[in-house]
Amino acid sequence: MSEAEVLSLLLVQRGSSEARLVHSGEPALYSLDQVHVPADSVLALNSDALPLSQSLGSIVHASTILGEKRRNLAAELRHGDGSSSGRLRDERIGRFRSDIEILVALIDRAATALDLAQVNATPIDVAEASRIATVLEIAALPDGAGETTRLLAQLRQTLTS
Repeated sequence: MSEAEVLSLLLVQRGSSEARLVHSGEPALYSLDQVHVPADSVLALNSDALPLSQSLGSIVHASTILGEKRRNLAAELRHGDGSSSGRLRDERIGRFRSDIEILVALIDRAATALDLAQVNATPIDVAEASRIATVLEIAALPDGAGETTRLLAQLRQTLTS
C-alpha cells in the first residue's frame, strides 16, 4: 500500500482560507489548495491511531487541569479564603505550585513523545507516548480519584508489553 492510499485524519481550522468544502455530507470532503501539511498534523488511521489520539486527549485534559490549578493559585494569592490560618494557606499555595510544576513538566514530555511518535511511528515511540500520557493522566487526577486503579493497571500493561 502506498502512502497515498493510507486512510488519514487531518485537522484543519474551520474557515481556513486554504480549505474549502467540496461535499457537505457525512463525512464532509474538503479541498486543500497549495497547503503544506506538517507530518505531525496528520494522523494515519492505522493501529497506532487509537493510542496516539488517546495520548493527545490526555495532554489536552491535563492542560485543562493545569489551567484550573493556575487559576486557583492566582485566586489564593489574591484573596485566600480569609478563614484559614497562614500555615494552611501556605500549604495550599505550596501544593498548587507543586502540582503546576509537575503538570508542566509532564505535559512537555508527553507532547514531545507524541510529536516523535507522529513523525516516526515506531512501536517503541508509540508505546513511550502512551506511557507518558498515562503518567500524565495519573498526575492530573484529583487526590483520591477512583480512576487511579484503572490508570495504574494501564500503565503496568504498557510497561510489560
